[in-house]
Amino acid sequence: MLKNSANYIYQVYKEKSFSKAAQKLFVSQPALSAAIQKEEAVWGCSFFDRSTNPIELTPEGRAFIAAIERMKDIQQELETYFEAHIQERQHTLNIGAPAFFCAYVLPPIIQEFQMNHPTCRINIIEACDEDLMECLQRDTIDACLTVQTWPSSMFKSTAIGEEDVILAVPAAFPVNKKLSEYQLGADDIKNASRLRDGCPRISVGEFKDMPFLLLKQGNDMYSRAIKICKQEGFAPNTFVTLAQLLTSYHMVAAGMGVAFIRAGLMSYVHGDVCFYALDSQDTVRNINLVCKKNRTLPDTVQKFLSYLSHYYR
Repeated sequence: MLKNSANYIYQVYKEKSFSKAAQKLFVSQPALSAAIQKEEAVWGCSFFDRSTNPIELTPEGRAFIAAIERMKDIQQELETYFEAHIQERQHTLNIGAPAFFCAYVLPPIIQEFQMNHPTCRINIIEACDEDLMECLQRDTIDACLTVQTWPSSMFKSTAIGEEDVILAVPAAFPVNKKLSEYQLGADDIKNASRLRDGCPRISVGEFKDMPFLLLKQGNDMYSRAIKICKQEGFAPNTFVTLAQLLTSYHMVAAGMGVAFIRAGLMSYVHGDVCFYALDSQDTVRNINLVCKKNRTLPDTVQKFLSYLSHYYR
């Protein structure tokens, strides 16, 4: 944006007249002349030859006008760029989530949504919860899926669904033989209502001597695992801590230990693993859709987030 004095000089150059330029700019001619004289004093030269009619530029004036025109071109270029950027941003959603949601949950939902909204572009950012929180704070992403509970002073969190936490045990572990009546079938795991109300449950204390594969501290699954074990009077014998739930499941399948996992994972992975529903109220947790508080999101973004919410209901 040109400052007033530069714009005044440019208008006089275009109109070849102080009086006509003043009319165009809706200022008085004395005010216009005073502003231009002040600018000329700054540069130590005159921009106009006032002895001619119509007035003409001095060499210094031509250099000044050439610079103004370059600035106007740059300004136009910036306006064009950001207008296009704003238009694109109106139809772009950046959504973050942990690995499970990025790998299995979001892709089919996005594909179906884009069939009805072909101009919408959706970017998926995979990250841990700590990084997702930072991305939201910096406006790198518009929203994220998480099972964590974040500060309500900074974030708006909406529970859009629930998921169950179950225990995965390597099939080769001898403990499975005596607990066979408690093992879950595929239908039990995939049917949330049956998993919560119609299947046998067992105390995690039955596995207290087993090696546990836990997610690292700060993860909701870690906190739940410690709490559920504590309710049964023991601390888990932690064999290894991991960053990703998928990794812990594959280590269970490899026979390395037992792990707390999300039941929804069973629709996508296979392995020689036995599953158990635990007798604890802490095995059901919310799936939260989180946005930055007081941030206005484009209409297309809001439509997708609404679509995502209905998907879980």
